[in-house]
Order: sequence, then structure tokens, then C-alpha cells
Amino acid sequence: MAYATHVPETARLIIEYLPDRLTVAHAPLIRSIFEKTMTLAWVDEVDDGAEALMTEEARQRRNLARCLMEIGDAENAAMIRHQEDQELDTSSLAQGRYFEQLTKDIGLENAYTTYRVLSSLAHPSIQVADSYLDSEDGDQLFLRSRGRALSHGAKDGWGYLIAMCLVWSGYVANYLDPNRTRRSELRRVARELGVLAELPIRLEAIQRVERQRREARRRASGVSQ
Repeated sequence: MAYATHVPETARLIIEYLPDRLTVAHAPLIRSIFEKTMTLAWVDEVDDGAEALMTEEARQRRNLARCLMEIGDAENAAMIRHQEDQELDTSSLAQGRYFEQLTKDIGLENAYTTYRVLSSLAHPSIQVADSYLDSEDGDQLFLRSRGRALSHGAKDGWGYLIAMCLVWSGYVANYLDPNRTRRSELRRVARELGVLAELPIRLEAIQRVERQRREARRRASGVSQ
């Protein structure tokens, strides 16, 4: 629910710039919306996804604490909680650590490519710098006061992607609502967008978890015997 809340909360920051006033300055927010939506759908459907994310979070916290210790800040290093958490039993460690692997579990074509494109606009790349440069007659360069507008086509623009993410994240939250108060609305918007209301997770990801759990039960049975 926290992830599902984060998506529209972030979208509110850029809604006034839609449909055609998004620039490269908004790319980090769009990337956050997309990444959280993919992660939300994945952790909701993959049974050991939460364990994988928590295991990776503990590793990241230990790394942060170590960095603080290296600069002599033992006090703040000690304040980082849950560093001691052990690696949880999960078949999805790679997906929890690497977003590329996570997107392979999701039934959305080119999901990781979309993320890479957004990352190229969010990092201090040459592409970002070029967004603020223009030329007259192909000769003299000049600096723009605002970045060039991002694509906003009906089916290929970033506004369209944001709308899809709002539907997909909202649909997960709707499952957690016993009254399903937004199901009809979300399905209607999904039809208008031409997408499924629920972001699908590949069967292979579900089966991976099931195989791991069967193997764990088999090992436990062998030990007890």
C-alpha cells in the first residue's frame, strides 16, 4: 500500500505539466513512478518477493553503515536499523537486487528498456545537457532556459506511461480494499488506454517460487527422517 500511495503522490508533482510540458527535469520523477509500479506489481504477485526486497535492503543498510564507519561516523552508523538481518529463504534474490532481473518477471514488453531510457534522462548524461542546447540555422549553439519537451504522443509519450502506472498501481491497491471501490473506474480507464487493468506477472516467476518451496519441503522431510 505504501508503494501504491507513492505512485500517485509522485504523479501529483508533475500533473500540471501534462500533456505537453514535461521536460528532462521531470525524468527522475517519471522513472520513480515506473520503477515503483513495476516493483509493486511484482512483490504483490511473487510470493517471496517481499523476502527478497528485505534481504537486499538489509545488505544496502550494512553497506551504508560501513561507509559511515569508514569516515569515522560510528554514531550514525549504529543508528541504522536491521543491519543484522540474515538472508531470508527466497528464490528471488536476483530480482530483489537487480531491477533488470525483476522486469524479466513482468509481462510487459520492453520494461527494462523503458527504465534504461528514463535512467539516461535522469543521470547527468550528455543527453541531458543536449536537452538544454539548441542552434540557429544549424550553426550557432545557444542555451535554452528550459529543456526541450519530452514526447507526449497518445500511445508513446511519457504522459501515457504515467497514466498506465496509475492504473496498474491503483489496481493492486484495489485488491487490498475489501469493497473494491475503484475496480470499475480502473477498468474503464484501462480500456480507454488500451491496456490490461492489472500488470501481469509471468508464469515462470510464480513457478520459480513454487519449485523452491517444494525443494525446501523435500530437504526438510529428508532431515526429519
